[in-house]
Order: sequence, then C-alpha cells, then structure tokens
Amino acid sequence: MKKILSTFFFGLFACTAWAQSTDFYYFADSAVDMFADIRDAQLSPDRQTNTEGKALLENTLNNSVRKDKVYTRVLYRLKEFNKQDHEGIQQAVAILSADIFSLQIANNNLGEYMEKLLNDPKLLLQQGTVSRKLAELSDASDSAWKTYAQTAGVVTYSLTEGPTSLKEIDPKKMQQKLTKLRITKGEIDSLKNHLQKSFGPVISDNSKAGFADIPAISMWRFLNDKWTPAIE
Repeated sequence: MKKILSTFFFGLFACTAWAQSTDFYYFADSAVDMFADIRDAQLSPDRQTNTEGKALLENTLNNSVRKDKVYTRVLYRLKEFNKQDHEGIQQAVAILSADIFSLQIANNNLGEYMEKLLNDPKLLLQQGTVSRKLAELSDASDSAWKTYAQTAGVVTYSLTEGPTSLKEIDPKKMQQKLTKLRITKGEIDSLKNHLQKSFGPVISDNSKAGFADIPAISMWRFLNDKWTPAIE
C-alpha cells in the first residue's frame, strides 16, 4: 500500500512539475510568435514607385492601419496569459502589454496625422508646422521602439528560478538558484529552433538588426547561456 501511494504521489508531483514547465515554455514560445508578428508589421509591404505627395500620405496611412491590426491581435493574445498563476509570467505580460500598447499609440498618432493631411491638403503648405509635427511623431515612435526592444528580458526572467520573496534572497544560494531554468533542455532547443525559423540570419549575425529584432536576439543569447535546465 505504501509503495502504491508513493508511486501515486511521485507521479502527481512529476505531472505538476511538467505542467509548470510547459506553461513557461508555452509563454516563451508564444512570445517568439508575437515578436515575429511585430517585426513583420514594421516591414512595409506597400512599396510604390511613386512615394511623393498624396501617394506617400496614403501609403503611410495604410501601413498605420495594418500595424494597428497586428498590435491589437498581439495584445489580445497576451490577455490569455493573464489567467496564469505564475508571478513571473504575470509581470512579463503586464510589461509587454504596456510597451506594445505604446507602439500602437505612436503608430496610430502618425496615421491620424496622415489622415488629417489627406483631408486638408492646404496644411501641407505650412511646411514648418508639418515638419515639426512629423519630427515629434518620429521621436515618440523611436522612444516606444527603444522601450519595446528592452522587454525581452521580462520574458526570459520568467523562465528562471529566481527568488520569489525576500526570505529567499540568500547570497550563498542566490547564484546557484539563478542558474536554474523552469524549462527543459528539449524545450530550450525547441525555442531556439523557433527563433531561427522566425528571424533567420539576424539571430546570429545582428549587424543589420533593428529595434524590432532585438527581443528575439536577446532571447537567443539568453537560451545559449550556461543554464541548468529543468528535469525532463
């Protein structure tokens, strides 16, 4: 009887540990897709030979509408992780959502200004005002992208077994605990494969990387560091 109970509890513990590992892996794997969607949204597919005047304004407005749909879709996907009980995932979701929302706001502000110029072409005659407004919108966009580029750390942080309370902060045990991951070796390899397929050569050769690539590059470097994976 004791042997049966022992086997039962071991199996229950193993299943619980596996489920937690899968939760963290699924969040990281989903994050790779989100990073790729945002990167793809930044790449304009509407390349036209005539990129002056009204055509340029219309092209910029169309791209703004397209990006807004992507950001909305990514934010909706992040919401499914709000139900997670893991504090690390909750914190990552909150920060990522805020930063992606900032990208969306900056993008929509640009789109709205393009629409305003299209509806009232006379405004284009006020070159100084238009130039200042575009510079302001550009600065806001750059600031949002820089912030977003730093958010990969919150995803990778949730994969580590760091301290969850002040009681766990022990200098002697801290380093050892921080080298342990919540995901297995197989899940690490799967994430790396996903990153390579989604982002290609920029993962290893980031000389031409942009802000939209940095989250994936940061995750790639993280996964290639010397970590102790969770037990398979």
